[in-house]
Amino acid sequence: MFLPLKDMVYGELRADLPQSFEMLVLTTGRHPVEETAHIRTLSLPLKVQELLEQVRAMEEMFEWQRRKRRGRKSERNERQNQIISRAKAQLMEKKEISEAEAHRYLQKYSMESGNSLTETAQMILEMMDERPSEK
Repeated sequence: MFLPLKDMVYGELRADLPQSFEMLVLTTGRHPVEETAHIRTLSLPLKVQELLEQVRAMEEMFEWQRRKRRGRKSERNERQNQIISRAKAQLMEKKEISEAEAHRYLQKYSMESGNSLTETAQMILEMMDERPSEK
């Protein structure tokens, strides 16, 4: 996806990016660049080995953060399980699909939207309550 960006300094661009993004700034050394947790720098002329090391380090940090997020197993409470069950039942009825297919549907849209399974189930319930029956 192409996003046109207006001219801005690296700090402004970094402020507009999601927290999970890392930035690698190539600099000539004429203008100081403040390195932070999400901003790394390389000086020009560029050495290929340094670039590869920086990219690998950024990739390792991203992988570590991803594993850390996945490691957090959130236990669902009874209310959350009921919301998910109701959403699956609605999907099964409206789309005439099995429970396993309804669960996969919830999982898919949960991953695509970046929301939890419970949040996705709640949104589906709200959407289906607003729509008249399609039959």
